[in-house]
Amino acid sequence: MGGGVVSYKKQNTLISVEITYFN
Repeated sequence: MGGGVVSYKKQNTLISVEITYFN
């Protein structure tokens, strides 16, 4: 479960950074 949370959190961060960079 912890790994899943980390993966989700990491993905969410990557998406946020990607959106910010794209914006």
